[in-house]
Amino acid sequence: MGLEYYLTEKDMSGLLERAVEIGVGKGLEYAGTVSRYISQNEAYRRFRKSRVRNWVKDGMIKGKPNGNGKTSTVYYEFARLLELDASDKIVIRKAYIPDKEDKRQTANKASN
Repeated sequence: MGLEYYLTEKDMSGLLERAVEIGVGKGLEYAGTVSRYISQNEAYRRFRKSRVRNWVKDGMIKGKPNGNGKTSTVYYEFARLLELDASDKIVIRKAYIPDKEDKRQTANKASN
């Protein structure tokens, strides 16, 4: 049994676009043009509050509080947010393609 992934030209274009977005974000961060971290408020605005909350809930990203109090600002790593955003936008279609062994087993069951 095997799974094969099919990417259309549009899917491939989207995948490359997301990769470039992440690369540019990391490059700007490395060059010091953008901050490594963005506030929770900014993350909610750029990536939608519900998505950021789901990523936190699922353990995909963890906020870093600025202080010890309940009202301290929480910050998230910008490059990681870009990666999560890109992975949400990439759609890969899966198709089940039986391999030779599966075909033999199916043929044997049908003949019995």
